Amino acid sequence: MSLFLLVVLVPLAFVIGIGASAIGVTAWFLMVPVLFVLFGFDLYLTLFISLSIDCGNALIMTVIAGQNQQLDLKQGLRLSLFASAVVILGVYLGTMFIPENKELFKSPSAFATFLFGLGFVRRGIKQGRLEADSHASVKDPVVSVLPVSGGHKWFSRATLLFPGVFSTGLQSGLFGIGGGMMYSIFLMFCRAYPTLKATGTAMLISLITTLIAGTGIFFQIPAAHNIDRQKIILILLLVLFSMIGTISGARIAYSLSLRKLNYLIASVIIFAASLAIIQGLIIGS
Repeated sequence: MSLFLLVVLVPLAFVIGIGASAIGVTAWFLMVPVLFVLFGFDLYLTLFISLSIDCGNALIMTVIAGQNQQLDLKQGLRLSLFASAVVILGVYLGTMFIPENKELFKSPSAFATFLFGLGFVRRGIKQGRLEADSHASVKDPVVSVLPVSGGHKWFSRATLLFPGVFSTGLQSGLFGIGGGMMYSIFLMFCRAYPTLKATGTAMLISLITTLIAGTGIFFQIPAAHNIDRQKIILILLLVLFSMIGTISGARIAYSLSLRKLNYLIASVIIFAASLAIIQGLIIGS
């Protein structure tokens, strides 16, 4: 295990942990290009490492959210059951898709993630206006033009929850993406969950789904790339430092006002997305 490898990956893992604490940011966009392209790791091993980091961060955030009453256990377990079945389907489809499309993993796009970050800037601005108008504590808003219920009987925001969880779970199994951030966004958008509760519940879902996806990916690692002692140490170090980042980030997130929390989330997402975009341009050049 080279010192250069650790110097690059350990800080990256810490940053991922901070992102995970804020909104469930996945390791996929930052770890896959570095491990797979820059350091030449096997793709399946790369996805397993990324999912291991996401699983460790999800475990930490689930515990923290539970301790702070920011976890909907019943809803989380129900969605986890549904998402897990979809993840298994995704892993199966991945056995046919990944071997024929490895080139797609060399330059993952983070532009959509960047746009989500801008969305949280908008939430922070709106929350600031509400706090200024009321001069009092205001319930965490959900910025959307669609109602949670009412309107047409055949459609409401809530009807998008299970399709959203389905698509996220499928990506987890098929591409090895953790999905915590997407689960959080769907819970905020479809069920009007406050930010912290959405993230806590999403990380419970992500904990279970990344464990399943990681297990499925693990058994597809080629024999020539078996995980030896050095790789085990590397994985444990990355998971550990990312979990430390998650704990550090959670302490900050749980101490902020709703306005500042949205700005924190926006900053983390935009920073991570920008880093991934720059990373892709440098590695791909």
